[in-house]
Amino acid sequence: MSHAQKQVDALVRKFRKLRIEQGVTQTKINEETLVSRDTIAGWENFIRSPHIEKFARVLNHLGYELVIRKRKQQ
Repeated sequence: MSHAQKQVDALVRKFRKLRIEQGVTQTKINEETLVSRDTIAGWENFIRSPHIEKFARVLNHLGYELVIRKRKQQ
């Protein structure tokens, strides 16, 4: 597994944890964001990687934002 895929998987695990902590179901997210429950389940079961726009929409619904920034040069 590539480094990038490991980072995506870690982000999805964090998303799932936040969703569960807030008591929000996949179905509820689907109803309020129009991102399908099957899509969310695919992310959480590591069957598919999130599309950035859909993932940002779902995170926003949970009260978070996806921020992309250039990493510092080492």
